Amino acid sequence: MESLPSFNPNAEASTTTTPPHPPPFFNTPPHLLATFLLSLLVLIALFILTTTPSSRVDYATKILRLGPVPRHVGFIMDGNRRYARSRGVKTRVGHEDGFKALEKILEACLKLGVEVVTVYAFSIENFKRKEEEVETLMSLFREKLYELAENEDLVHRYGVSVRLIGAVEMLRDDVREAANKLTESTQHNTRAILNVACPYTSRHEITTAISRAAAAAPTTRTITSRDIGSQLFTSTGPKLDLLVRTSGEMRLSDFMLWQSACEDAELHFVQVYWPQFSFWDMVPIWVGYQARRVGKEGRKGEGL
Repeated sequence: MESLPSFNPNAEASTTTTPPHPPPFFNTPPHLLATFLLSLLVLIALFILTTTPSSRVDYATKILRLGPVPRHVGFIMDGNRRYARSRGVKTRVGHEDGFKALEKILEACLKLGVEVVTVYAFSIENFKRKEEEVETLMSLFREKLYELAENEDLVHRYGVSVRLIGAVEMLRDDVREAANKLTESTQHNTRAILNVACPYTSRHEITTAISRAAAAAPTTRTITSRDIGSQLFTSTGPKLDLLVRTSGEMRLSDFMLWQSACEDAELHFVQVYWPQFSFWDMVPIWVGYQARRVGKEGRKGEGL
């Protein structure tokens, strides 16, 4: 029998400790890391030196466009009612300011080069709210959908195709009419897509996709996740890259559950209410996304 080695407490350790693997960001090739850090320094300098808020946004946008840009961004527009209560105004005012925030954020995303923006406008579950609030929201939807259809400066100048996704048949007739006018007037725009989820839940989307996949597949073949994914309401666009929720709530509330399960999708939760959400609230999200993407590309280049 082979004898066990004896233990000598005075002997030097024969094994060496393997240093921990550096974080992904520090695996980035030096030239890429230098470019990214230089961009950040220029962004900070321009922010300090420029005098007007609009010029600061323009300069910051140009700098951010130098890095990786997410192709598909989703927003859970949460906090309109709490925003209204915090200011002592009617709930309708909170929703109106929420629509104004949507226009600003949509334009910011389009300037940054985002191809698809998907927003959670109204949940199917929201029909359970007080009838007065639901009717107010439906009237506001109708008004804003018509406004978007006539807003040449935003929708048509940026070439945005607007689509309503979800259980659209549950909407009031006049709201569906406004939605149809908007989708028809923008259907030939090809530069970007705005998906308005209204009324929507992921459960409804997934069950609808399964039904469609089952109807399209031969009876002898098993339905796969790819079959289901191809029937989702967002299947014609790129996969989800970023999902942002405002108001400090850290949950998805039945929004884009399938899409957010993608391994590359990032979830971000910010404290401000949706009507207060601005371009500058997006900047740290964008910079973090770019840093991680640059680090990931660096690891690929090194075969890690």
